[in-house]
Amino acid sequence: MYQFLEFTHKWLQNPAFCDYWPLLTKQHKWTIIKYVMEVVRPFQYWNLRMSMRHMVTLPHIITVYDDMFDHMDSIVQALAQKMSQSKQGMYFALKVARQKLSEYYTNVPPPMGMLLISVHLLDPFQKF
Repeated sequence: MYQFLEFTHKWLQNPAFCDYWPLLTKQHKWTIIKYVMEVVRPFQYWNLRMSMRHMVTLPHIITVYDDMFDHMDSIVQALAQKMSQSKQGMYFALKVARQKLSEYYTNVPPPMGMLLISVHLLDPFQKF
């Protein structure tokens, strides 16, 4: 987060962008940005991890979905208890994103589901 803050301050020192300075001078704005970065953390993690692998990633789909659902559920639960105006928007967006992820997950046809489960069980890197 500190690197992002530092970069933004340097960017805003450019005269072409100085009009945007009032948008990011309030601490509560940085708190919101920090919270949004926490919400998208697993998306970044799995995207980077899968793009760096030089092998089949199919066995990891179940793990990715489980992690995404767990993370979204914990954030939604935390947001439900803190309903400030900025958090209401995040709560709504996250509920919609979770619903979309759930649609992708439930639209997997049964043969593909069996394939995903099989490759997950047979993945040699998951063995003890």
